[in-house]
Parts: sequence; C-alpha cells; structure tokens
Amino acid sequence: MLLHMSILAAALVLWAIFGKNDKKMKIAYFVLMTLIMAFVCGSREYYGTGDLPKYYGVFVRNGQGSYADLFSGDLKNIGFWVFCKICYDLFAGNFSVCLYIIALFSNIALAVLIYRHSPKPHISYVMYIAFGFYFFTFSGLKQTMAMAFLMIAILAILEKRQRLFYVMAILAGFFHQPAFIFLPAYFIATRRLTKMYFIVLLAVAVIVIAFRGVIVEYLSDLYYDERDYTASKLMGGKFIMMALMLIAGFVLRRVDPKNDPEFCRLFSIMIVAAMIQSFSVFGHNFTRLADYYFQTIVIYCPFVLTPREDISYADAGDRMTTAAAYRIATIAVCVLAVIYYYSYIEDDISGVLNLKFFWEV
Repeated sequence: MLLHMSILAAALVLWAIFGKNDKKMKIAYFVLMTLIMAFVCGSREYYGTGDLPKYYGVFVRNGQGSYADLFSGDLKNIGFWVFCKICYDLFAGNFSVCLYIIALFSNIALAVLIYRHSPKPHISYVMYIAFGFYFFTFSGLKQTMAMAFLMIAILAILEKRQRLFYVMAILAGFFHQPAFIFLPAYFIATRRLTKMYFIVLLAVAVIVIAFRGVIVEYLSDLYYDERDYTASKLMGGKFIMMALMLIAGFVLRRVDPKNDPEFCRLFSIMIVAAMIQSFSVFGHNFTRLADYYFQTIVIYCPFVLTPREDISYADAGDRMTTAAAYRIATIAVCVLAVIYYYSYIEDDISGVLNLKFFWEV
C-alpha cells in the first residue's frame, strides 16, 4: 500500500519542486515521472497471481514457435503476439525486458500527451493514477499497449492530425481487438457542437442505455471468448462521476466551439465515454472497454480546472474570486481523487497488492 500511495504523492511533490515557469524544470518533471512509473511497473515479478503468469506462458510458447505459426492461427491481437515474438528473439527469451519496454512505452506516450496539451500536468498524473489506469498496466499487457497507442491517438485528435489518429487507432486494435471501438472517436470529436449535435447525442445515449443489454451480448460475442459478465440494473458510481464531470465542464469551461475547440473535442469524447460506461455494469471486460475513451480524463479534467484566457471579467475582484474558486476546485478534485484511489487499492480491483517486485524476492 505504501508504494502505491507513494506514486501518487510523487506526482504532486515533484510538481511542487519542478513545476515552475521554466521549460527545463518542467521537462525534468516529465522525465522523472516517466522513469519512476516505468521502473516500478517494469520491476514486478511475472509469476504468482494475476494475468502475468498467463502472459509469460504465451510469451514463451509464441517465442519458441515461428512467425508462420503466429499467422496460421487466430489473428485476433496479432500485433501483440508479434511484438512478444520479436522481444523473445531479441532478448533471449527474457520476459522482464519485455515488461520494461511495455512500461516505458506506455509512460512515454502518457508524458508526451500531457506535456503537449495539459494545462495542469500534475492533475493529469493524479487522474491517470487515481482512476486505476496506471496500476492496470501492471497486469493487462495487451490493453496497456493499446491504451498507449490511443494516448497518441488522443493527441492526434487535439491537433487534428487525422492520418496519425487512424494509424494509432488501428495499431491499438491489432494489439487488443476491442480497441477498435475507438475508431469513430476522430469523427465524433471533430464535429461542430451545435444544438442538433447534442440532440443526436442525447438520442443515441438514450438508445444505448435502453438497449445496453442487447448491445453487450453482441459485443461479448464479437470480442470475448466467453460471457463472464453479470447483469446489473444500476448505472454505477463511475457513470455518475463522469456525468458530474461533464456538467462541471459545461458550466466552468463554457463549451465554446469557436474560441475553445480543443476542449470541445475532449468534451465530445467524454460524452461517448459516459455512454459506453453504462456497459461496465456487466463486468470487468466492459469496464476496460469504456476506459479506452475514459482515459481522456487525464487531459479533460485539467482543462475543466483551468480558467479560459479569452473570457474577460468585469474587474480585478471578479478575477481574484474566479482564481480562488478554481484553486478550491483543484484542491477538492485532488482530495476526492486520493480518497477514490485509496479505496481502489484497498479493494485491490486489479490485484496489485499481490504483486511482488524484484527487490522483495
């Protein structure tokens, strides 16, 4: 538990030290966070509990076979199996090196996205860690690679680089097939936010929520080998949290396609994330499916907590009041994130408490 809380504390403490108005200091912050998170993630042992022993078994089996064997069977997630085969051949079957490469790649992708687009990098890291994305990378290797590619895809959406987006989204799908669900994100995010757009989205949301049982059965047959979900009539606390974040963004940031297009793209993706989140009441698999969109929170939340520069205020008093309100909101979000994170670790949803690191063996 101490190690897990220390990672979250590092994001805030290091920002207090390095987060000045100096480019070199900020780069030092990102380098340190990337190295710390990649080192801790890559240093876990791959035997014992969780999914890592299964991944290791497949890593060895695929590594000892040929590339022709990989392509002669089921091609689902073929990108990941080819990646494992390459690592096996290059590093003499050392699975630990493979884990470090995955950890480094995912944290570099995260750092690049945050560095280029987050107005509050420390809040981005808090969101990424507190909502369990980071510690999920300790066990879900295919999903970790896919989510890293989609981090770059989110960057491409914000920068309107359509070709880069589709390359990254397709690569993500080759590493974990359900990631193909992110393919419509570019079209959705770059549509102009009009009244008709919101009416259509609302109609789609109602249809998705009303027929989510049927949709989930279809997705289960398409993506998974067996239906290991349990139906629930509840929408779940995470969905409510996402809805509140959307309301906060609408009120605080004032959705404005003309003067604030970057936030509007994030807002559109978060709407889709909230709709997909209704699937997650059926079980673990669909929570991860929703997370492909929900990881946008690492950029969305800092935007919500940052006043727009193009909005003028009546006088200095109004500006001071607004600045104070945003500071209070930022502190409140950090406190709530820590509470959520603590309960996440305590419940050990991803099995991170049972993992061992090389210094513990």
